[in-house]
This record gives sequence, structure tokens and C-alpha cells, in this order.
Amino acid sequence: MKRRYACLLGWLTVTSFAAELTPEELIRAVDKMTPEQTVELMQRFDAKFWQPIPLGFFRRMAVDVGLSWSKPDSLTGSMLDGASASPDLDQWGGLDFGILWRVDSRRTRLGLRFASWAARDADMRVAGYTRAEARAGQMALGLNYQWFTSPTSPWIVWTEVSPGWATYELDVVNTPTGAATTWRTFEASYGFVDLLGGVSIRLNRALSLFASGGYRFADSAHLDEGGRDVGSSVDSSGPIIRIGLGVNF
Repeated sequence: MKRRYACLLGWLTVTSFAAELTPEELIRAVDKMTPEQTVELMQRFDAKFWQPIPLGFFRRMAVDVGLSWSKPDSLTGSMLDGASASPDLDQWGGLDFGILWRVDSRRTRLGLRFASWAARDADMRVAGYTRAEARAGQMALGLNYQWFTSPTSPWIVWTEVSPGWATYELDVVNTPTGAATTWRTFEASYGFVDLLGGVSIRLNRALSLFASGGYRFADSAHLDEGGRDVGSSVDSSGPIIRIGLGVNF
């Protein structure tokens, strides 16, 4: 089936670009080929058919992986008021992954961004011990524009806007002095928009290093425990810093 398909594809391709040959003449030419020549012809048709698709796809694609840090507004409300101590969750770190395709022009890229953030802290006081660990996962649509790029310069200056959606989970382990330990889990979800500006330096045609900074604007989301609102909220708005490695195909 694959060989028949290749032959049909080859026939259509050749007749499209070789107007001086009629279909009957082409068939007679194929009939005169040796088996070895027929195999070689089909292999060449296969290569012509498959090669432009992946090359055209990858030449427009860029992938970047980086580390990120943020200082969000974090928790508000009275959720930790009853804890034995007060952990601080205002320092966030995470891993970012993006895949972008060049669209419209050589300066504009559009794609998807994924990130995983985490913050954890513990505090021990006379009243007892409390540990808190927060995690967030997010997905965003990234629109990147290169304001300065040149074949003769390794530097690229760019900006990006990335609207997206995030999920948030907080685990709190509380051990009051002389009492049993409790473990509570709180959840929330919210929308956000990242506004970033960055600089990249090309190490070679494919690899580049980048650094960027900006601000995240996020909705204040109410935390719930088992579907019940606990009267606290999380706000991840705040400054962002990213560094990483980019691969341009």
C-alpha cells in the first residue's frame, strides 16, 4: 500500500512540474525502468514528499527552558491565624518551559508556555511548629516580539505578553505544643497576565542565553478546603525574573 501510494504521489508530482510529458508518456517511461530504477524513483518521491514538512515546521520553532523567581503578594486572610507559628511564603521559585513558532514575520512568535512554581517555609515557636508548602502550575499563551534582531549581531531585545490560567495548592502541617498534628490542604485557581522584557545573546545559530524581567498581574483567588471557602485568598501578582537557555531551529 505504501509503495502504491508513493507511486501515485510521484506520478502526480512529476505531471505537475513536467508539463512536456503526458500521463501516457510518463507511464511508458516507468514501464521501461528496471526494478532498481523504480525503487530509486520511489525513494526520491518519498524524500520530496516528507522533507519540506518537518523542515518548514522546525525552522519556525523555538524552545526555551529557564528558571524563574517571583515575589508575590502571597496569602491574605485569617487562614494561618490559628496555627502555632507563621511560615513566610513570599519567595517563589520555579521552572519554565516554552515552545514558540514564528508567525507573520521574523520578529513575531506565538506559542505556549508552561511553568511550575513552589514556595515552602517552616517556623517553630513556643506554641508549636508549623510548616507550609505551596505549589502552582500554569499554562499561558505567549506572544513574543523581537524589537531588535540582526544577522550581524548576537543580541536580541524582545518583549512578551502571556495571558494564562494557574492552579494553586497549599499544604499546612500544624503541630501545637502538647497536641496532635493536623494536615490541611487548600486549593485555588486564577487567571493572570505576564508582561516581560528580555535580552538574548546568541551563542551560535541554534543556542542562545536569555534573561528577562517583568510583572505578573493576577486575580485574587479565594482558597477552599474540600469545596468550602475558608476566608483566605492568594494573590500571585508581583515582579518576575527569568534566566534560561533557548534553542532556535
